[in-house]
Amino acid sequence: MPKLPADGSVGPIQLSICVSKRPTTGTYAPHLHIKAFHENVKTIAVEFRPDETVEMRVPIGFNNGAMMDFIADSGEEIYKSLHDTLDSDYEAVPDLPNYNSRIPFLGEYVPIISLKDNKEPEGFRDGAVFLQPGLSGHEIKKAVLRLFGDMAYDILKPRVDHFSELMKMQYNGLKIDDGRRTWGSFNADTQIIFLTRRLLMMSANCIDSLIVHELAHTKAFSHDASFFDEIHKIMPDYDAVDSAFGDAAIRLFEEGWI
Repeated sequence: MPKLPADGSVGPIQLSICVSKRPTTGTYAPHLHIKAFHENVKTIAVEFRPDETVEMRVPIGFNNGAMMDFIADSGEEIYKSLHDTLDSDYEAVPDLPNYNSRIPFLGEYVPIISLKDNKEPEGFRDGAVFLQPGLSGHEIKKAVLRLFGDMAYDILKPRVDHFSELMKMQYNGLKIDDGRRTWGSFNADTQIIFLTRRLLMMSANCIDSLIVHELAHTKAFSHDASFFDEIHKIMPDYDAVDSAFGDAAIRLFEEGWI
């Protein structure tokens, strides 16, 4: 059973935090979802959960400031270890097939067109994705995720701003990450929303449902009745869209994208 820290604050510590100093506009920033429990221990123990959460056992009295110092020293190493662990989970997934040369983008599957001139940029345009010729399945996935990282902020930020105004909910910033199983999160302390670049594989309705979900956390952090009341005010069909989101996530996982 988690214990209260000695300073009287309520545990566990929960936060989402960047572990890279790279800018987030136009690219994506690695970050960690952390849940730390206070226990009668002298050293910090780190475990990775199936949902990508980094779970920690920390000494009684270990507070947010101590956590920030710890992440400043060890965050990038923990992030690398997390993704090494995730990669090992995918060993049973075969090389990404070509899906008849189609890529999931905004809820549709668009064709791959091989560039004929290496001076042309890779990218999504004219209802297709243009990539270098001769790529393997994993190279295609890597190239597509790189493009998603470059595009995600500019695509998602206007939607977040739209719903922020509509819901009359304020947030302090949007950061894009590479969450595979964690599509989005909200940091209650910094009021920053994190969304994964892989969200660009989802339909517009599914994207909007996740954005509304994270914005609702600005008024209700827990997933209680008041939280879902805030969501249903703006998206009455949220339950159906959320179910479709789950179905799409399963399909993308089975296809090897996440």
